[in-house]
Amino acid sequence: MPEDVQVLREGIKLALRLVERIKAQGYPITDLYLPFSDTDEDIDAYIRKQGRTTFLYACTCRMAPLEEDGVVDDELMVWGVDGLRVADTSVFPGTIAGYTMGPLV
Repeated sequence: MPEDVQVLREGIKLALRLVERIKAQGYPITDLYLPFSDTDEDIDAYIRKQGRTTFLYACTCRMAPLEEDGVVDDELMVWGVDGLRVADTSVFPGTIAGYTMGPLV
């Protein structure tokens, strides 16, 4: 989405400024894969080529009563399918404000 690219572009511009400041202080920063320049066009091309998702998928088979559009019950059994359990972050009934591995374990 255009607004996402705009936010990413501004973040990359900030990162480029920080890299220059750190280099100016004498720290050896090497082997960075950077946009060709700091123009919007080059940064946008960099975003299109290098952008990746880092989603932590959760809540796609949420644990809830069937009448509330739940997919699994409180024992992780899939509603209406005998013998099938789902045991991953997809059963979370709602998103959390942190990394999902801790609650999953």
